[in-house]
Amino acid sequence: QMEEADTSFRKVYQLKPTAYVWQAGIVQFYLCQLEKAQQTFGENAARYESKFGEPATEERIWRDACALKIYSGMKRGEDKKNWLEEYKRKIVEEEEKRREEEGGLGVARETRKVIRIARDLFSASITSDHSTVALSRAKLRSICGEYGSPPTRLDRKMWRLSSWYYLGLHYDALGEEEDSKACMKMALRQCFSTGNGSDIIHTLPVIHMSRRDWYDDDEFEEDLEERGNTVREVEKRSNESYEWSFSDKPKGNTSRTSSSSSTSGGVNPIIVESIQDSVDKMKFTELQDALKKKGLKTSGSKSLLQERLICHLLDDEGLGGLP
Repeated sequence: QMEEADTSFRKVYQLKPTAYVWQAGIVQFYLCQLEKAQQTFGENAARYESKFGEPATEERIWRDACALKIYSGMKRGEDKKNWLEEYKRKIVEEEEKRREEEGGLGVARETRKVIRIARDLFSASITSDHSTVALSRAKLRSICGEYGSPPTRLDRKMWRLSSWYYLGLHYDALGEEEDSKACMKMALRQCFSTGNGSDIIHTLPVIHMSRRDWYDDDEFEEDLEERGNTVREVEKRSNESYEWSFSDKPKGNTSRTSSSSSTSGGVNPIIVESIQDSVDKMKFTELQDALKKKGLKTSGSKSLLQERLICHLLDDEGLGGLP
């Protein structure tokens, strides 16, 4: 079906080379035509923003996903650093050209919370802003909830579905297959609890799981059936809208051991756990770079640098530091 869709999109472009069909890039991405997909997303982003004056956020997320996947797939010995720098330079040049053509006016700010955070996550990965990667990932994880947790309210705005999917896409682009697989499975589970089956985000987890051949878990298939029954029960008793705010958490002290349990009125343990996990995966040089950008000391052992960065990231979001 992907091959057929690709053929159909190419026919569209033959008839109208300037057509706005950003979904063609998704097809190319999953057919591993990453360079073509990257170009398709970039061109469609420019068309959309030029015509409507609104941010083409999804297109830019996907373009960065293509770049990250190309970069992470490069073999040892290839000039990865220069390739990434060239990509960043190209993005800057395109942005400057667009602003010049529009008389210096920029597009409006992205107002959709989850999409805005996802954009920050991918952009920060391109610019090697490790602190923003950690915070953006934590924000999305706080929306998602726990791995494997049953739904307690309907996901009518598709925040949880979108958060799990973009987390999974980001891990996939970085080549972290197991983390991507876990997130995509959770995204697929959320499809039962959303109220808009016509949105493209509904089909993306299915496409991703199919193209990566991850439908190999009998236990997961049984869990999906049980999850569907659970959500139907939730739907009977709940019509609540899903509301969330990351920054409205009260300040308070937390410790690295507190991530396994929640404290009443305190820090969301998922946020702490996610930040710790991201920081723990950073290389020593990445920790130093992240601390340097924050104006903090870069000397000490790796564990000391990790603690220092975690404290600062939590304090930045008004969540209190680690002792």
